Amino acid sequence: MKKILFSIFIVAALVLTTASASFANGADFVSGKITAKGVGAAPAFATNPAQAVALAKRAAILDAYRNLAEYVNGVNLDSETTVQNYIVANDVIKTKVTAVIKGAKIIEEREMAGGGYSVTVELPMYGEKNSLASAVFKREKVKEPIPAPRADVVPSTPKEIGVREPSLPTAPEIPANKTAIGGFTGVIVDCSGLSLDTAMSPVIKDESGKKIYGHKNLDPDYIVANGMVSYSNGMESVSRAGKNPLVLKAIRAENHSINPVLSLEDANRLLIENEVSHFLEATNVVFVR
Repeated sequence: MKKILFSIFIVAALVLTTASASFANGADFVSGKITAKGVGAAPAFATNPAQAVALAKRAAILDAYRNLAEYVNGVNLDSETTVQNYIVANDVIKTKVTAVIKGAKIIEEREMAGGGYSVTVELPMYGEKNSLASAVFKREKVKEPIPAPRADVVPSTPKEIGVREPSLPTAPEIPANKTAIGGFTGVIVDCSGLSLDTAMSPVIKDESGKKIYGHKNLDPDYIVANGMVSYSNGMESVSRAGKNPLVLKAIRAENHSINPVLSLEDANRLLIENEVSHFLEATNVVFVR
């Protein structure tokens, strides 16, 4: 009976909360975790200290999971859809999201002064089991290839885009042509100053509007396990892009400031290098905010 009541509670929390609710966002795209804290107080009818603590703990757990449901609802899946939008339109997804929220781990609990109790729960955004991604991502039947470079666009050069050049026996000046330099382990898209927002399924586009990197280009198992991109608040935490990343500066962020846009020249350099190194397919991508 308790499990049934708890399931009803989680479903109600998912349905009644909205993406516009005014609460602190518990989704941390840098760490890839959604964390929520709950607090409970001992009721006046508690007959002894042990019962008071048990009831306060129960209230704190319910509060934590309710807050977690709110935070999950507010996560952007892409530039147009939040988890809240998705579960309202899809009962199967709602059931899956409810299940992963119920499976979120209690990572901290403690008694508080005055008889209260505090509980913190955590849900991973990515991972094959009991993650938000495992509940919301569709398994695409056919993977679309990464677009080919444009023949009519001369790509930018390392000097222009500020990449870290691969170690070479000699360091000749690199001409602005359509030949891959090679050796890049990933890509960092510098979106600093653009007020980039976060999403589980962002898209990189060129300035003509063409999509050059999105979830349809990737192995869905990669996305569920690791996500499409990592977000960083600076150039210090960009290990996902490897030891020799290509660094590109986004010219703007579109679609509710979620999708970074590259110049045609930088986008072509990215596609040319990826044809050699295939770091996009490996999701070795970092967005710096």
